[in-house]
Amino acid sequence: MRPIILLLLLFLPAGCLARGDETLVATPLPLSGQNPEMTDVGKIQVLGLWRLTAPQSWFGGISGIAWDADEIVAVSDTGSWLRFAVHVDALGRPQAVGDLRGGRLGGVGSDKAEGDAEDITADGNGNWLVAFERRHRVWRYGADLAQGWENVALATQTQALGANEGIESMTRLGDGRLLLIAEGQDDAATSPAWIGRPGQWQSLDFPHHGRFRPTAAAALPDGGVLVLERRYTLPGGPAMRLRRIAAADLRGGRLEGEELVVLEPPLAVDNFEALAVRPRADGRLVATILSDDNFNPLQSTLMLTVLLP
Repeated sequence: MRPIILLLLLFLPAGCLARGDETLVATPLPLSGQNPEMTDVGKIQVLGLWRLTAPQSWFGGISGIAWDADEIVAVSDTGSWLRFAVHVDALGRPQAVGDLRGGRLGGVGSDKAEGDAEDITADGNGNWLVAFERRHRVWRYGADLAQGWENVALATQTQALGANEGIESMTRLGDGRLLLIAEGQDDAATSPAWIGRPGQWQSLDFPHHGRFRPTAAAALPDGGVLVLERRYTLPGGPAMRLRRIAAADLRGGRLEGEELVVLEPPLAVDNFEALAVRPRADGRLVATILSDDNFNPLQSTLMLTVLLP
């Protein structure tokens, strides 16, 4: 998470989704204020966009998400975990949200340098892996993110990353290996990345395109990976990009990939940092993308749902 203030496009709410409880509310927004019926952009189809609000002090700052059955499990860059249910129809479109709960991640204390969680993924054995920056590390938690953590051995080069240049993107591939992508330096041509297992890491390069930087990754059933990127400039405000990397590219040294979409103003976009993918009933893949509001009243926690090509 960069310490920046992002511009937010504000829309008049057209009503709210069904409320699963009395704390979490989802308000639908149009992708385009000029064309409210717009759904197709780039190579993806937008299934919906919502602003999520809740009164709890720990709700916000979401930087990583994963699916656990019909619940989103999330971590924040202030050291919290949270869960909420998302009920969808056959087309993968959310119909209701609710059952929100959360608390502090185990072992992080109150220090920002200890609790800057950036991504979360399941380890395949009923546990959760959480990536942190500032004090760069990956911790393995049990099903209860509030306790029971242990350190995962990373490539030694991760300890040389700058405080705000750490691991932003992490996902577990189908063969059990992890892919880790650092945000990297603003003036560098690539971000460092690693693929492998503890004690068996291969270094990779994730090329930069303009000011876009990686913020999340999600494994795909075909062995490839979907990567979420974010850009922010003072003249243009926030923007997001989705890049799909083929399985064959993961065997090389350079994670180039294919651009699926870029969202930028005047379309509705905020500081999108979190990504998770799952199939809907017909097997098509649906990506859920959440924004980090930095606990800034000028930003929002947005939930964007898109159908992948």
